[in-house]
Amino acid sequence: MAQADRAQIFTPPASPPQATGPAQSVPRWFWRRLTDWEDWLTFLIAYVTFLGVALSVQAAGLVDDMPSLALMGFLGLLCALLLARSAIPAVLSHLLSIVVGGLAILWQLLSTVPGDGWFARWDTFYARMDHWFDVAARGGISNDTLPFVVLVVSLTWLSAYVFGWSVFRWQNPWLGLLPGGGALFANFTFSDQLSALAL
Repeated sequence: MAQADRAQIFTPPASPPQATGPAQSVPRWFWRRLTDWEDWLTFLIAYVTFLGVALSVQAAGLVDDMPSLALMGFLGLLCALLLARSAIPAVLSHLLSIVVGGLAILWQLLSTVPGDGWFARWDTFYARMDHWFDVAARGGISNDTLPFVVLVVSLTWLSAYVFGWSVFRWQNPWLGLLPGGGALFANFTFSDQLSALAL
């Protein structure tokens, strides 16, 4: 009869491996993402960095009906965090981010368009954009600020997503900081914030 050593007596028996399918692995991965404090600390630092750019562009007051760029930056970074840390291939992650980003951008844009309901706001949004494209095709001039708002909100989402992807997937934040630096430079160049900082 073999003599059991001390390690075998006090070591609990190993539990048998459990089969994990896709339905079980997705909630476990999602729960690990929600409880990983290092990722959320990095996310907080990245968001504070991006928030400086978003608030600077927002404070410039380029148009009156600009939606919250801070919220768009938060959503773009959050989407980048979840997709970059997932097992989804990069190409599919980017395609999924386009869908999620498009819905978020449309939601923010429709919240600034006047109308009684979402369908009425969509009709107004579509009519204004269609009119702008028609005027641009004919070489005319339009004073509608909605296309500019669409451009700024879309670039905010894209910059936040690229910033988040470069931080969480590539572990290289410098590439993600370049769009924000360019936005700050352009904002200070074409607004009066630079003179306000000099006072």
